[in-house]
Amino acid sequence: MKKQILLIVTIIYLLNFLGVATEITKKDVLSVQSGNFFLEGKPFAEISFNKFDLIWSIWSSAKQGDVIDAANPIVKKQDEALRELSANGFRTIRVFGMPYRMSDYWTIYSDKERRNSIYYKAIDKSLELCQKHHLKVVFTLGCTAFANDFAKSNKANINDGSEEDLSGFLSNPKSSMRQKLNSYLDETINRYKNNKAIAMWEIANELTNLADLPQIKNGEKQVTMQVISDFYRDVTAKITSIDTLRLVNHGGSHLREHAYGLANGKGWKERDSYSDHLSMYKMVNDDPNNKVIDIHFYAVAEDGYEIRDDAGYPFFLNLKEYKKIADTLGKPLYLGEYAALPKDKTPNKKNDEFWKKHPDYFETFDGDNEAAQKWVKKALDDLVESGISLTHLWCYQSDREMDQKDPQRMDLDLQRTPVLFKMVVVANKKLKAKIIP
Repeated sequence: MKKQILLIVTIIYLLNFLGVATEITKKDVLSVQSGNFFLEGKPFAEISFNKFDLIWSIWSSAKQGDVIDAANPIVKKQDEALRELSANGFRTIRVFGMPYRMSDYWTIYSDKERRNSIYYKAIDKSLELCQKHHLKVVFTLGCTAFANDFAKSNKANINDGSEEDLSGFLSNPKSSMRQKLNSYLDETINRYKNNKAIAMWEIANELTNLADLPQIKNGEKQVTMQVISDFYRDVTAKITSIDTLRLVNHGGSHLREHAYGLANGKGWKERDSYSDHLSMYKMVNDDPNNKVIDIHFYAVAEDGYEIRDDAGYPFFLNLKEYKKIADTLGKPLYLGEYAALPKDKTPNKKNDEFWKKHPDYFETFDGDNEAAQKWVKKALDDLVESGISLTHLWCYQSDREMDQKDPQRMDLDLQRTPVLFKMVVVANKKLKAKIIP
């Protein structure tokens, strides 16, 4: 009997360690109550990081045939990065699931054996590490990876046989690739919906940036904001039908300053008025299943994105103004990406204008230089002052080879940029003190 009891206790411990909960409740995931985020039954606020390469780096190792265990060098590197985040008080991160930037993602995903041995193996290990370090993730599902032309642009060979473009994929729920997307959602969300490491699902990264662009190539149909809005609504309904506990956010960037004009055939002639711009946010977020408004914001030096007030004068959408929009729509605002990022000085009109306006800006995070400290502090101060309760900065530690010698690399970490990293730690504490009673 004692052996049986010990076995049961051991099994329960292992299940909880791996994030496979014996019973998962609303307290285990992000939720919204009275317009505020809650976690573990308490109000929740945090400034943390994107860890975009967590799953992708382990995927790459698995694809090479490496054993994905604690001795694997990439797993060890990611394990240490998550340990650092957890040890410094962070509770959540944002991660990318489907590695749509890799040319062979579709070939691997379409093969059931390789899907399990590479894709799901990478996610399993990533979530195990998060659970080990008491971190929860906003999981970007990458739903646009199932669009034919999106995959082709990333040199993936879908071999689907259909000719539907991105507009057709987004607008037709009965299309061939939408059915494949639904199968992906069924399989992936059912596999992980009982894992306590998942805080919230995200549909796709920055899809709204493709809305109503007048430059159409190869006869493809224009992707409208209305089509994207309908797609968000359909996919959110699909996800919430599988997982009734978790929130779903869109993953879109901020809407373009010309969003209303582009949607109404005015092109780039004039920036939106405030009322017209607000109407676009209402349209995109008009969904009872959508409980969160999310944007990405990088206009730190400019103090926001420029539109027009209703009298026609310049008006800047800064963090406080975006929060007002979210408050008007009765939903909390989530910044899925935010940062003051390094800026190169390559001569061109855009760069020349930027550096003329901001001669004291910074070119690199390297060395925790004074200019970088000044602007990162401004970004963090603006964020705390805004009262936005959940933000994931871009980003914590990149293992990509392309970033290692790039002076404009966009990641912070405890070893390379300890001063800047500690500034984020302090800002996170300030935000919690301000928002959480």
